[in-house]
Amino acid sequence: MLRLVGLVLALTAPLAASIALAAPASAGDSNCFTPTVGPFPTEEALDFHLQQIPPDLDVEWVLVPYALDDPALVERLCRHALARGGGIRLGIGDDPEAFPESTNAALVERAARWVAEAGRPLASPADVRRRFGLEATPGRRGDR
Repeated sequence: MLRLVGLVLALTAPLAASIALAAPASAGDSNCFTPTVGPFPTEEALDFHLQQIPPDLDVEWVLVPYALDDPALVERLCRHALARGGGIRLGIGDDPEAFPESTNAALVERAARWVAEAGRPLASPADVRRRFGLEATPGRRGDR
């Protein structure tokens, strides 16, 4: 069996650079020259990308709903990824327009709730280190 350590599937909004999924730029946008790749960020687009992963490839993949401005879309995409066995990344650096009044701590709590509701375990730092063959950094905060 082949093994890939990690794969990031970035579902992005218009004008966001991505190697995975991006929505086309609008003609009225002053930055419409920005190249885009792939379909609009939808559940179907995520499923399309997942279908491209060979079945014999052991892969950890993470959805990054990048530069989206619709919190409901971000939630739908994250929940869809969790239902399909992927991980999610959520933070104000990824989606400042979707969560303008939020903090990273609040978004982590939201993501943790979605993970729990999907019946999935939260990965601890130790879990992640073990999966990727990394050693703990002595005395580092959060390295439990």
